[in-house]
Amino acid sequence: MLTSAAKTKFTDWISVAECPDLRGLLFLGAAEQRITLYSQQVRALRTVHALKELSRLEANSRIAVVGAGAGGTTTAIALALLGHRVELIEQATGILHLQSKSQRMLHPHIYDWPRAGSLQTHAALPIMEWIEAAGGDVRKALDSFFLAVKANHTNLTFRPNSTVTDLTRTAGKWSISVGAAPEEYDFVVLALGFGDERVIGDAPLHDYWKSSDAIGAAVDKESRQYFISGNGDGGLADAIAVHFEEFEQVAFVKWFLSLFNGPELAAEVGAIFEKVPNDGDLEPAFTETLLPIFLSRGVVKDIKQRLRKDRTVTLNCSKILLQKGRAAPLNQVIMFAILKACEETDQAVTRTLGAITNVTKAASNYIVDGPAFGTSSAHFSDVILRHGPDRAGRYKFCSSFYDQYATYIAALKVSSADKFSPPELDPASFAFFTDAFRAGIADATQATALDALTARQKTTIIVNWDDSVQKPTQQGTQTIQEMCSRCSDIEAPLVIHLALQRSRIPEFATELERFARASGGRILLEASPATFPSWSDSGVPVNPQLTFVSPYRSNELPTVAELRKLFDTYLIQRLDAAIAHCAAGSCGVFKDVHPSLYGTFAETWSEWKLILEGDHELRGKFLRVLARAIDDGSGWDGAEDGFVDLVAGSFLIMAAHAGRSATPTNSRHGNVIFQGDAIGVASGCKILDGKLISDVPADEFWSADALILAGAYEEMRTGRDLITDGGVSSRTLLTSERVRPAIIQNTRRWRDALKGDLRAWIANIEAEFQDWKSRQDAQLEKQP
Repeated sequence: MLTSAAKTKFTDWISVAECPDLRGLLFLGAAEQRITLYSQQVRALRTVHALKELSRLEANSRIAVVGAGAGGTTTAIALALLGHRVELIEQATGILHLQSKSQRMLHPHIYDWPRAGSLQTHAALPIMEWIEAAGGDVRKALDSFFLAVKANHTNLTFRPNSTVTDLTRTAGKWSISVGAAPEEYDFVVLALGFGDERVIGDAPLHDYWKSSDAIGAAVDKESRQYFISGNGDGGLADAIAVHFEEFEQVAFVKWFLSLFNGPELAAEVGAIFEKVPNDGDLEPAFTETLLPIFLSRGVVKDIKQRLRKDRTVTLNCSKILLQKGRAAPLNQVIMFAILKACEETDQAVTRTLGAITNVTKAASNYIVDGPAFGTSSAHFSDVILRHGPDRAGRYKFCSSFYDQYATYIAALKVSSADKFSPPELDPASFAFFTDAFRAGIADATQATALDALTARQKTTIIVNWDDSVQKPTQQGTQTIQEMCSRCSDIEAPLVIHLALQRSRIPEFATELERFARASGGRILLEASPATFPSWSDSGVPVNPQLTFVSPYRSNELPTVAELRKLFDTYLIQRLDAAIAHCAAGSCGVFKDVHPSLYGTFAETWSEWKLILEGDHELRGKFLRVLARAIDDGSGWDGAEDGFVDLVAGSFLIMAAHAGRSATPTNSRHGNVIFQGDAIGVASGCKILDGKLISDVPADEFWSADALILAGAYEEMRTGRDLITDGGVSSRTLLTSERVRPAIIQNTRRWRDALKGDLRAWIANIEAEFQDWKSRQDAQLEKQP
């Protein structure tokens, strides 16, 4: 049974592909802004998953997928793995024919920047997986997968060299004509790609998938003048490329991002895109915020040194060059940096606005006409027009249906613009198709390996250094925050895989190791072979394991402060259970305690727990002193013997509270206050500064009025009989004012006192505090 949220999600996915009046006809990515191989694959998986979960597909449904690009092929495989009869119809001889010989580098996530994970080289898809490579190599990998699935699924038919000439609808069914009699289908998925670029006049057509000497030549024989029109990804990518010799986009992007040492650039770009409205001009915000960063990091200077000297460039667009929503933030940021670098040369980029009405070839030049040049024309060596694909031409065989769909989509973009954000693969979809793929695999060995990988993916969080945002990130079914917040309830062990050097996150690593140590095996640590040596001496077992590809989105790590808060919360939960045992008459450190004392513990701890849970600073202070006797910023290291000491310290302070009312405090001199007039240190610590805590002079080292020390088994050593008053400053410059504090400790005297009833215990506590008060009064009388 689908939840309401899940039903809404799946319905939204279908809504961008299917016009309600054209039920059963789906357009895959025909109206989307983001044009990448990966994004088309994600759209395919989301669409099929939604159809299945919404019960749109029947067991005997016959489905036609027209177009064997990345989106169409992924759609066909997904449907076939689910057991449906599907025909993949393609006019070329094989799948992904446009990429078959392409040397253009493909990267699955690079246009997702500044989002974390945008330099991850794996697509991280459950089927039709690929990694960063030249287009031809990506096509070979996907074709190999396609052929393997096809060989094992007779319900998948591939019809190459087939051109659809007509699409009709009769009585709710769809019919396709492929050079013969029409064939009927229950669903038709049109995955025709985005169409060729629209051409004006004699302007040359620059194929995206083929290398172009006009753009990437190592050296021009003579100076050339480029006119590039369009502010989408195609136009900006070409405008970037023409400025550099032998340009390769992925390598250039990695170089550009490597110029920034830290997360500042990604964070600032993210903030700008949050602030600037859709279709707004990004350049003023870039100038105000990014330019100072570029200048301080020497980015403009570094780009300037790489600029070609043999080309001049004119950039044209209809309105705003760097317009939010028109192109990927990455291309817009890089283009801005190049514009600023060019301004410092004698080859500044010329910028024009307006429509292009005609391009005429004249000898070795092109003549460009349009409002941008007034009544005159402009001459250029090369013209590159990126005004978007001719989608209407691509869907000519079903033009009436496409027009109806386009009208519907135009209205949907106005009412629900968020539905057209660049798509991400939902973890539920990844799991759904992983299960479908596993069920369709004939090779038992491969199925076993997939089961093992799936188990790791579900139980492991990968911590990595993300070069795209220059900071550590995490990937998993849950976050470290979620894992730690429910540490007490974890049944099967969960794993944190450390795929970065410990030196990248030293403070965070200390807190993470502390949590793992304290978890009692609920949280395990492992590291990649490359990073294992840096983690092997941490004092916590760390297993070396190969890093796997995670299908989950990269997220920021919690801060050190956030992790400490979670650790303190977990410690309170553990103390809660341990103190419940004490209240029931079972405390390991203190034996033969009179039952009448136990009766006070439950109520006391209940009150204190509420106080501590409501104030994280007070909670942290109380627990650090409880563990260490002083607040040096550390606290319990997570070792089990240290927890026993914490329980003992908690027991003794609550017992002291039974005789003299106390409550947690955030004083710099201690962690409890008795009846508002005595600051106390309550701790289970045994060793302090390398000494037994009983050897630390009670009247010289401590600045508290009372010491409740469950780790002090011998009488506390004392020195001079002077005064303290919870840290109140000296009343005279001539006399030190410390006296021996009240001391309740784990000596025979106090253990014997615990064997008496509550009334006798209270008398002992009152006597100890009265003696302390008398010493105070006596010292005060000596003051001049």
